[in-house]
Amino acid sequence: MKKYFHKSKELVHKPKEWVISRFREVLSLEGSPNSLALGSAIGIFLAWLPLLGLEWFIVLAIIFFVKEKVNKATLLIGLIIRNPITTIPLSIIDYSVGRALVGGPEIVRISTPSDMIFLFKSIGYPLIVGSIVVGAFFALLA
Repeated sequence: MKKYFHKSKELVHKPKEWVISRFREVLSLEGSPNSLALGSAIGIFLAWLPLLGLEWFIVLAIIFFVKEKVNKATLLIGLIIRNPITTIPLSIIDYSVGRALVGGPEIVRISTPSDMIFLFKSIGYPLIVGSIVVGAFFALLA
């Protein structure tokens, strides 16, 4: 516990050193380069999909069934890109890319439940297409 708080203190007082030491910890993860890269690529791809929490079940299935071929730590690190703080900006990026590729309406105000259903039907397809394209792009970069 003391070690954890010491590292948190370092983040506040010496952020550059903290980032470098965390980067070194990631580089020292055990596993083949392929399993590290595959884990981060799958995690990043799943993070970009608008699955609203279902990606964690997919990750658990991958960890359970694939075991040795995918590094679990890099899979989880890639997955935490989508979190409560980043969900809205990532979804806006996904929808913008999908809308550019397949068309779709501008985002509108929701005032009734029927508006919400219409909005989901009209933006769902571009959002999913954009999520897949952007997620695949960043997964390939990983």
